Amino acid sequence: PVLTRDAVVVAIIQSGPSYLVALDQETGKELWKADRQLNVNEESNQAYTTPAIAEVNGKQVLLTVGADHLTAHDDSGNLLFKIGGFNPKNDRYFRTIASPAATDEIVVCPHSRGGAVTAVSLAPDLRAEQRVLWTRTDVGSDVPTPVIANDKVYLLQDKGQIACLDIKTGETLSELALPKSRHAYSSSPVLANGMLYCVREDATTFVVDTRDGLKLVSENPL
Repeated sequence: PVLTRDAVVVAIIQSGPSYLVALDQETGKELWKADRQLNVNEESNQAYTTPAIAEVNGKQVLLTVGADHLTAHDDSGNLLFKIGGFNPKNDRYFRTIASPAATDEIVVCPHSRGGAVTAVSLAPDLRAEQRVLWTRTDVGSDVPTPVIANDKVYLLQDKGQIACLDIKTGETLSELALPKSRHAYSSSPVLANGMLYCVREDATTFVVDTRDGLKLVSENPL
């Protein structure tokens, strides 16, 4: 679930009926329910993502990735725009796990089972076809959600490669490969005081200094 000013919002994205539902924070009463049935190919209908929240012109916008699309709803459940193209070959098994990450101007969407990432403008009064700022098909993240800070996007890929991208252009600013292992990364990285914390599935935490490129500074088994 994600909290708006007044509601708890849950995204249900599945092979059956898919929707966003908003519940009153105090009572649990349903405030609104927005259909999100996009009817894409088989397992690609399924998503495990949490909506991101941006504030555009003083209004909250809910940004949800799943079923090969990004949708934007206002905090009353009205659809603002929809962006497709996240599964250009209509693959049957492109379920979505990594959630979108957003500023108040741009939302970054991992998709294609870690094979791509797309940045979308949240500027008002744009047509859908004008919103895609860039797409990269050589980096991505299947499970970990990206982190955004200071106009940079940090992508932790499932095998431990980290890519720092310019959020406006998609250009690679720096890269780092964490130590090789048979264990993957399923948790999302956390950024604090310029340090990126990446936890591997064997409970080892890698601390990466992001203040001047990417530099591994410590490795801590938990």
